[in-house]
Amino acid sequence: MERIIATHSHLLPRPKSNFVIAATFTAIATVAVLITPHVTSAATVVALPESELASRADLVGLAAVIETKTTVRPGGGVFTLAQAQLAKTLSGKAEQQVITIEYPGGDLPGGVRSVVAGAPHLKPGDLVFGFLVRNGDRFAPWGLNYGLLGVRRDAKGEYRVSRNLKGIGLVDVNGKPIASSDNQKDKDSWPHVNDVPLNEYMAMLREVTGNQ
Repeated sequence: MERIIATHSHLLPRPKSNFVIAATFTAIATVAVLITPHVTSAATVVALPESELASRADLVGLAAVIETKTTVRPGGGVFTLAQAQLAKTLSGKAEQQVITIEYPGGDLPGGVRSVVAGAPHLKPGDLVFGFLVRNGDRFAPWGLNYGLLGVRRDAKGEYRVSRNLKGIGLVDVNGKPIASSDNQKDKDSWPHVNDVPLNEYMAMLREVTGNQ
């Protein structure tokens, strides 16, 4: 049986200049449990529209994960460093460059996994579309999985992008909760991004940001 360390975190709205602190997040409570992979807590994230996400990010673009490495910091925090090669960018670094994406949690020796609600869990070969904030020589996704969308290639060879909101509680800029819905119609509108063709998504971003 896999051992899971579940961490509950909150991301609060901060000015852009202080965002590195918010992107790193504040761990409220940590509990070690012996269960199958499952997280019942949630990360609280401000649901910014795509245009504002792009304006706050230092790097926006598509990347392919090359390798991942999980580290344990002296204070006990578990983080994963994912090396990823940029394929397409709307802002930030040039295409084909390799960057490091850092996020909390990850797989440790002995079958132990540290799980942070709402955080990515990447593996080599994954494609992601990220709204990334610089943290030294690394980048952190804005609002965990809210700002790191998954990309898949369908049977016709078209790339599609989706936002995984599992483990994330959304609030507006005033801190008011945004109700989630199981209605598929609602999931096809913001803040959901549900299997949208990547080219359409990037065209929308160029339009709302004025980046043609």
